[in-house]
Amino acid sequence: MPSTRRWGAVLAIALGTFVLVTNEFLPVGLLPQIAGSLGVSPVIAGTMVTAPAIVAAVAAPLLTVAAGALDRKLFLVGMMVTFTIADALAAFAATFTVMLIARIVLGAGIGGFWAIGGTLGNRLVGARYAGRATAIIFGGISVATVIGVPAAVAVGLAAGWRAAFAATAVLALGALVLLLILLPTLGAGGAVRWKTLTTLLRSRAARIGLFTTILSVTGHFVGYTFISAFLLSRVGMSPAALTLGLFVFGVAGLTGNFLVGPLARRHLRTTVATAIVLIAGSAGVLAVAADTWMSVILMGAWGLGYGAVPVALQTWIGAAAPKEFEAASSLYIASFQGSIATGSLVGGLAVGVGGTPTALIVGAALAASAAVAFVVTTRPRTTRSHIEIAATMIDETL
Repeated sequence: MPSTRRWGAVLAIALGTFVLVTNEFLPVGLLPQIAGSLGVSPVIAGTMVTAPAIVAAVAAPLLTVAAGALDRKLFLVGMMVTFTIADALAAFAATFTVMLIARIVLGAGIGGFWAIGGTLGNRLVGARYAGRATAIIFGGISVATVIGVPAAVAVGLAAGWRAAFAATAVLALGALVLLLILLPTLGAGGAVRWKTLTTLLRSRAARIGLFTTILSVTGHFVGYTFISAFLLSRVGMSPAALTLGLFVFGVAGLTGNFLVGPLARRHLRTTVATAIVLIAGSAGVLAVAADTWMSVILMGAWGLGYGAVPVALQTWIGAAAPKEFEAASSLYIASFQGSIATGSLVGGLAVGVGGTPTALIVGAALAASAAVAFVVTTRPRTTRSHIEIAATMIDETL
């Protein structure tokens, strides 16, 4: 049985992933307040989501290759330092330019921490408990969606958006201290080379998974980046109702995260397609909703689909290269983060053309096209062996 300190190290990394996701999506819930305070339009303010995602998309594969010879403890501590600096800088930003610099710094930390931190479960507690450790580490992401982002938004609405960034800076500092104390020295693992990444891209199954990720996640963030502005201005939600809606989204997302494993074990193709359809349908209907409670219910359906999509697609892409899982994960993270950037950018353009409902409609259309493309390019009889590999991976992980 691994030592208490080893499990403590796992929890410290999980706290890091919690801080990561809370940081990345904090501006979504406070977009109107930050935009007004710093004197920019909501469309320009949306680049607070775009900028770190672009940097993270580049940093994920780049740092996965570059970190081959580095001590993982020092690497993760360094990434957590960037989180702390970025949050402190954002909390005291006097201009939007300073805020954008803070978000760019954050993006480097996101790409690096996610690329390396998520692969350390096995090395910390051994193969027997690796699945449990990995679930705890990535559980930080789900808990951040359920608790971290809504709580930070609640702090921002009650005490001002600067207080929200200051609170996440304190969290990042706490995670940094815990990593220093609990995480043991971890030498270089198996190195990922650029050749491995380019070879993986030749796999048809991997390309399908990456393309589906790009299209569906872009569609999600086209609408989700501006969801707070839509719910406040078009639906007429109160700040308290907005916090509730984001909380419902998070709880549903956590539920989808847990449900996807058993479903994907035997029906991975159907699970991926259904989850994406949930995103598309919920966003599309929400665009014309005018009732607060109906909007909250639709946020729940949207969250359920979005909670399932990342896990199901990462399983699909990992199954395309089961012997190069770290390389596959880095490409997946790059695709995911790049899609966040693209989605928030396209969403901003849509808002500029037709307002926030247009962003939701465009996002729904992109997600729907992702579901159609995935179903058309993945015939059941031609993907059976791929799904069998994925089922084996799930069995070994859960």
